[in-house]
Amino acid sequence: YIQAMIGGYDFERSEFNRAFQACRQPGSSFKPIVYSSAIEKLEWSPSTIIVDSPIVLDDAVNENRWKPGNYEDGFLGDVTLRDAIVNSYNLPAVKTLGAVGASEVVKYAHQLGIKTELAEDMSIALGSSCVTLWELTHVYGVMNQLGRKPKSIFVRKIVDRDGVALEAN
Repeated sequence: YIQAMIGGYDFERSEFNRAFQACRQPGSSFKPIVYSSAIEKLEWSPSTIIVDSPIVLDDAVNENRWKPGNYEDGFLGDVTLRDAIVNSYNLPAVKTLGAVGASEVVKYAHQLGIKTELAEDMSIALGSSCVTLWELTHVYGVMNQLGRKPKSIFVRKIVDRDGVALEAN
């Protein structure tokens, strides 16, 4: 059952439900999708080593060069997938996306429950493509239930003024 949902500060002033209607960049909260796709598709494990080192990516279509970095300057060399996700390192996430393939990660994200269109580029490893909060929460629910999609129930029961159940889940 859905325990609580806050979609805005005042429904009478704005009926826009940010939980369902706002498409925002998820940032690092998208990284678990990238890493779990490597576990699923490449048979990586939490102990798989990823090199945290500089990388330069050229985008021939847009004629630009991307040099992603970590939040804190510097590089750590060999890190495990476990440490990369726990510490939210950027470069291992980008390299993991490169190993799996952007289009494969996008397909995997859709299988998990993301419905919005995702850009098939390397920056999605860092959460650059927008998703709704509901979609991302749903994905985390799938992960929490070991791959089974949760059935989301918003209303348990509707009763009339006499307490008679009109509908119940």
